[in-house]
Amino acid sequence: MPLTQTVQAFFDAYTAHDIPAMLALCSPTATFRYVPLADTGTGSIHKAAARLWQLYVDSFPDFKTQVINLIEGKDSTVVCETLNSGTQAQDIGNIQNKGGTLSVPHLFIFEFNTQDLIEKIIAFWDNDTIYAQLEHTETHN
Repeated sequence: MPLTQTVQAFFDAYTAHDIPAMLALCSPTATFRYVPLADTGTGSIHKAAARLWQLYVDSFPDFKTQVINLIEGKDSTVVCETLNSGTQAQDIGNIQNKGGTLSVPHLFIFEFNTQDLIEKIIAFWDNDTIYAQLEHTETHN
């Protein structure tokens, strides 16, 4: 399967809130770095990222990811532009639930191992946009 199809399958599983299917596309040693989350946004995909993903789909029951663009690069990498959206239904972290809707562009860089499994995910987004859309007063950037 082309690596871009693997990334599309990953986001299809995220939209379906199927965390085990997302994890099945990742190597057992896969890591992540979610740049806007600083130190709390780095670690093992199978441990820390899986908990974050579950928290997100629990907090936004209609959460979905629309893949805008996929570009396969050299050295087993894929860059992906997405639009993540949903309506908040419960508190998430320090953001109180006010029933707000978010629609936030994200940029992901996927690195794959020799078995074509995801080995690393790096992601970028603007937390201030999320805070504004969810009527949270703290600024992040």
